[in-house]
Amino acid sequence: MQRAVAYRQDSDTGSAEDLAAFQRIVTGLDEAVQWAYDYVRTTPGLGALAEFDGHTKHWVRTWEAYLGGDVGSPSKEFGYAVESVATYRLKGRTTFADHHIGLQEVHGGTRPDVVLTGPGGRLVAALDITASSSGLHIFKKDNWEGRFPSFAEITYNSLTPETLVLMRARKDATGSVSAEELAAFEAAATEQRARFEARRSEIRADFDTYATPLAPKREMFRLQPQLGINVVLSWLRSGRFDLSNDVEGLDKTASCVLAALGVRGSSWGFDTGYTANVARGESFLMVTDTRPTADAWGRTFQVEE
Repeated sequence: MQRAVAYRQDSDTGSAEDLAAFQRIVTGLDEAVQWAYDYVRTTPGLGALAEFDGHTKHWVRTWEAYLGGDVGSPSKEFGYAVESVATYRLKGRTTFADHHIGLQEVHGGTRPDVVLTGPGGRLVAALDITASSSGLHIFKKDNWEGRFPSFAEITYNSLTPETLVLMRARKDATGSVSAEELAAFEAAATEQRARFEARRSEIRADFDTYATPLAPKREMFRLQPQLGINVVLSWLRSGRFDLSNDVEGLDKTASCVLAALGVRGSSWGFDTGYTANVARGESFLMVTDTRPTADAWGRTFQVEE
């Protein structure tokens, strides 16, 4: 993946100083964004930066709600936190004698994350920070090609279930990790993902085997949908999963687990007030599925009539 995409107008007649400043800020922002991405995913509580601005405060609240099962995958809030921490890093490490770095300035109908101006307020460049899944959208923004002499897009990796596994493991961290520790965490998360993908169909089959005989009769379920929810919760609590770190808000997590397995939550009572976030369900299953072999599903556990 190309992290930094820079574009300079052929017709730009800016000085050599402007060109050098543009190239320098692209490099500086790319470094800052990657640093911020690593910081947020390895220190999701943000440590000393938790109170940095409104976005970091909102991220911390959202992260705590996610851990409690009250919200789904917090991709949008994660992105805002990365952007805030990145601009903090940029302003502290990239400075110019004659150019100014502005943040979130409005220009017409657009608001770039970073704006570089020269002496007298002359526009030099605009820069955007975005997730990799939305890459190259700078060319779809409000006339950036006509509005700015130069512009660039810096991307960070989009939030994935594997990243959420790493972040859960680091939920109590107060500082960043070494490159070696981070590599070990990433390798473990990749292994968990591969194991889950190999077992997804077995886990779904086990759920069907366990839950179908216990499903409440239609008339009773219509009056008491909690009966269906209780069946799903009993399956999760039956010893199949390691729930030592995810006991609170299990019902909110359960609806996401069903979504990850391709089961319609409303069929089991998960309707109003519940989310069906596939990424959250997958990250839960990756962490809590501790069965030694795939064929243990449906064989070790039997439903007693």
